[in-house]
Amino acid sequence: MHIVAVTRCKDEGDIIESFVRHTLHFVDEMVVLDNGSVDRSLEILRSLRAEGLPLHLFQHIDEVLALDLHSNWLFEIAVGHLKADWVLFLDTDEFIRIRTPNLAFRDWLNATPDNEQGINVLLENYHPLAEQLASGQANVVKRITHRWPSMPLIPKVFYRHCGGVRPTISAGQHYLKAEGGVLPCRNQADVVLSHFNARSPWQLARKAMIGWLRMEASGTDAKNTGIGASYRHMFELLKDSPDVFMVQVIDQRDDLVFDPLPYMGGDLQYTESANEMALFIQATSEFALRIANQHGQRVDSDPTVLQRLRARIADVSPLL
Repeated sequence: MHIVAVTRCKDEGDIIESFVRHTLHFVDEMVVLDNGSVDRSLEILRSLRAEGLPLHLFQHIDEVLALDLHSNWLFEIAVGHLKADWVLFLDTDEFIRIRTPNLAFRDWLNATPDNEQGINVLLENYHPLAEQLASGQANVVKRITHRWPSMPLIPKVFYRHCGGVRPTISAGQHYLKAEGGVLPCRNQADVVLSHFNARSPWQLARKAMIGWLRMEASGTDAKNTGIGASYRHMFELLKDSPDVFMVQVIDQRDDLVFDPLPYMGGDLQYTESANEMALFIQATSEFALRIANQHGQRVDSDPTVLQRLRARIADVSPLL
């Protein structure tokens, strides 16, 4: 049985090394598609590959929503080129965790009934505390030890390839579709994903800013998919009440559960402390420049675009 994990990466230098080392405890190979990181993510990934780890690296820089294209491209690499029997769709902040004692991961995969092509895996969201940010612990998953008491009901998918027509994977990697319907996947509680989506105020602000600007740049149809709903909420709070946003990220909730992830990846060698505020400025400025350049190229290629924009002076109205 050959197991391949696939993931996208953008500016995940604080967590990418621990993610790769931990995930390779469970899988045979990993494929990472970088979406234009400006931090040390690529440097770290190349160093991990130079160690001899079974890590395949690719890059595609985009300014508009392409999650579905990325997911299915990664799918094809895993199944078509690496001959995967199982494809695990993971984000860089999602860590495999076995909840049932003495359960062997490969045995668990093999127990999937013949009439099901995948497994639904729920996420447990972890929450950073103010005192943890100043701890000096470089490994995010050792630093953040508290999670929310309940899990979101939208799962990620682990897919078993049995030959034949390949299904398509949804943009968020939450379900598989074939012949117009959703493929049956096994619901279970033996294995979950520990989700470290929020790791610091500036890190989450960066994710919210770029995430929603990409949705806006992708047009109305993309926004109507609902994929970016969480980005929109975070973006609007960050824009309207940045002080509230920054506090909420590390707010001491009364219902948090102390439940450290059993990290399986060993020591980190390449991860360094980063200036998160500086990275926020760098990453959002780089993305804004790409969007502005794209718009400028559109103006250059079609002079009527600028004419229409300039004609909007006619829309000037008095302030009440």
